[in-house]
Amino acid sequence: MTWRYVPVAIHLEHSSQHALSGVFLLNTSTGQHYVLTVTDLAHPDRYSFKFVSPWCIGPSTITWLPLTLSDSRRLTEGPSGTPRILRDFIEGLQRDGHFKFKPNSSQQLTVLHLRIPETCKTNLAISFTNPDNLLPITFKRASDTPIPSKVALHCCPFSLTSVAIFINHKVYGSAALNLGNAGFLTDVKYLDDVIGGVVFLDSSPSESIGIMCGAVTKMNGDGELSIVASWDAIFSLLNYKDLTFPAQIENVTTSQVLTLDPSRSVVRISVIATDGRFWGSGVCIAPNLIVTNKHVLKSFDSLKDLHIRLPGKPNLSLHLKDVTIHESPMQGFDLCFIRLKNPCIDLQPVKVCSLYTEEEPSPRIGEPVKSIGHGLFFAQENVQPLTSEGRINNVIYKDLEGFGQETKSMIIASAGCWNGSSGGGLFNQNNELVGIMTSNGKLSCGEVMPNFTLAIPINIIEKSRFMLENNLPSVDLKQKVGDLWSLRETHNSVLDSNTPTVHKL
Repeated sequence: MTWRYVPVAIHLEHSSQHALSGVFLLNTSTGQHYVLTVTDLAHPDRYSFKFVSPWCIGPSTITWLPLTLSDSRRLTEGPSGTPRILRDFIEGLQRDGHFKFKPNSSQQLTVLHLRIPETCKTNLAISFTNPDNLLPITFKRASDTPIPSKVALHCCPFSLTSVAIFINHKVYGSAALNLGNAGFLTDVKYLDDVIGGVVFLDSSPSESIGIMCGAVTKMNGDGELSIVASWDAIFSLLNYKDLTFPAQIENVTTSQVLTLDPSRSVVRISVIATDGRFWGSGVCIAPNLIVTNKHVLKSFDSLKDLHIRLPGKPNLSLHLKDVTIHESPMQGFDLCFIRLKNPCIDLQPVKVCSLYTEEEPSPRIGEPVKSIGHGLFFAQENVQPLTSEGRINNVIYKDLEGFGQETKSMIIASAGCWNGSSGGGLFNQNNELVGIMTSNGKLSCGEVMPNFTLAIPINIIEKSRFMLENNLPSVDLKQKVGDLWSLRETHNSVLDSNTPTVHKL
């Protein structure tokens, strides 16, 4: 059974006009076709529908085709199974009170199955039954989709403004979290009228992972992530005989089995202090050692308890009584170490980057990296970190010891960091830890930039660890790195002239 597709724009009209993105699917074995989309409208059966594809748009004319509503299934009303997981996740965020859902209420998210009426026999309508006019598509199971994965949303944003301009528009990003195989959180930018658009793997353009169904936004401005409903959820909801996954072929190599997943090593740290409750992230770098930011643990004097949760281990947690806390001996860096009193066999240490050669230094500017941390939202049950892809934008060096030898002292990366990601890891393509996320950049208007991530390089972490384990005296670097980490000017400005003048900023 093979399938072909084309992305489409759909307009709905009742008392007002609305727009959706969607996908036209053709089963080449049976000739059966589906137009699938998602809407947040409460009563889609009251609307009339029409659609266009890229080839419906001529030099000066757009030719629309009518659609009839064949079936509608409320995505958030599945009695059990995969769709229920997606519903529970969205509703949990809304109950939290700190998130809002786009485009409207998640309670009304509905998968629509539309069809070209059988009475429509125009040449344009018939052209949709010709496989040669369509592109190949395969449906990928959520469990087979690696996290992170670069993805592409095929859609028609701003459709009510200009279909001709925006038809078959593509928006790129990464899948950051698998929602129990019911869907994905992605950093694909959510735009007007993209709901219902089909999402593909960027590395394999014919493999689709699902349909865009909205976005969740942190109301304090910390960030936004879009939600993709997986084909697992959609197929389970529709329960159509021919909408199924292709047969799976087992092809797991030894190297894949041995590859360590660094997300299993990034823990969530919940803190109970005298002034409230907070959370952040940490990275296991040894069987009994976790590194995090000092600010994650607040002031040691105000710390009443902490709660360390491990990804994939819902029944396992560590508390303040199980650990000792050590501030970094390199004072001035926002680093802290949590030592377990007893090693935990379920805690998997990461592989630490040790590549510092001049020929191929790591971390280096332009190097692809991924961030892993428990940012943006606080999951009550399925504790899994968010993963975001990006590159290293800059590596800043400072002479920390006063001997003229500059040391990597800060990394700036475009991999995402949100509130709660602090203490999480920055990893290279070999899944090696290259840094610890600490904070974000912020614009003068107050807007936080999730993709302007400041991280402490691995050489600082490793040197701090060495000093700690060998009981070496602490060094005060606050003056040397204070301005750097406050993003203030760290140098004097000199005017190059016959009579040099030094200007202090």
